Amino acid sequence: MRHHHALPDHVEAFFCPSGANIIRARSKPEPKLFHMTIGNADKAFYGACLTRYVPLEDDSQLGPLELVLRETEGLEVFIPVGVCIVSRYPILNTLKQRLEDLHVELQDDPQYQSNAGWEPTSAQMDRLLSPFDFSSIPLGQLNSYVDFSMEELFNCLSIDNVVALVNSMMLERQIVLVSSRYSVLTSVGETLKSLLSPLVWSHVFAPILPKSMLECLQCPTPYLFGVHSSYRKELSEMLSREGSCSSIVVVDLDTNTMSSQVRTRMPEHLRTPLVASLQQLLKPRVYFSDYVPMCLPSSPQMRRFPEARVRECFRATMQSLLQPLDEFRFVLSDDFDYVVVFDQVEYLRRVPAEDLAFCRSFLETQLFSHQIASVA
Repeated sequence: MRHHHALPDHVEAFFCPSGANIIRARSKPEPKLFHMTIGNADKAFYGACLTRYVPLEDDSQLGPLELVLRETEGLEVFIPVGVCIVSRYPILNTLKQRLEDLHVELQDDPQYQSNAGWEPTSAQMDRLLSPFDFSSIPLGQLNSYVDFSMEELFNCLSIDNVVALVNSMMLERQIVLVSSRYSVLTSVGETLKSLLSPLVWSHVFAPILPKSMLECLQCPTPYLFGVHSSYRKELSEMLSREGSCSSIVVVDLDTNTMSSQVRTRMPEHLRTPLVASLQQLLKPRVYFSDYVPMCLPSSPQMRRFPEARVRECFRATMQSLLQPLDEFRFVLSDDFDYVVVFDQVEYLRRVPAEDLAFCRSFLETQLFSHQIASVA
């Protein structure tokens, strides 16, 4: 059974985020395949987009310049056409894989290769839109199930920068990710959001922000946006024009750099064990290099990215932050309603001086408000 939902506004902008531009080239440009998230929380749509280029062979549609360039330089005009599938479920890699399978299947189909009006057959549509088999996932893992890899985050950024970025999200900073790969933007954005668990990011979330929507960077509230490096110049110009370069954390995933240092760092009793645990998991040969016995080469199974254990490191950190708050949380209720009261003054009075800046900032976030009100 298929459920139909109204597509979000401006959804077409996400299918060609940098713009649906024609390309002049001697040979056909390579196709592109990426997954994406549109929206956040219960309003989110998840999708994958396959863009291929077909030659514009109708001379009547070519301008004088295109005709001259084809005759003198051998430059053909290619236009982008694509197939996109969208779901309300976060099955990002599954959607991407279905489009890749379709593309591989059609390599010898001349209509697919050269006809801008090509459409999938009914059988191909059935495969693209077949229901995802959630019954294959253990019941206890359904709430935490993700269909994307968090490995991209740690391939792009150092452990220190990953922790600093999560720190920035915990304090609800305005964050812009930059990468030359759309799928990396999606995977990294989704990973960062999931590493906050049990905290919930309820602010603007668009790990792929189309070039035509860059004005969204002027939003005064916390956000996480992703920008393709092909329009980095426009990003820099907008941030400079708005005078907001210093207040926005710009993270270049291609160069492992952050535009600003974390001004309010999480308490060292949280940060130090988190960094150490991640180093043990992800860089064991370095971390244990002076240990006896020596750290031996890992088995192929051990070289697999330890996703569940990395998530547990962050979950333990969040629990260490949140657990002391319970002592200062009170629920006042009657037969009809309840209200949660948090004794902020007494809590901050007991916080060590070196941790006060972070704790004060954290208590002002929606992450904290949502968590303190929803805990049973």
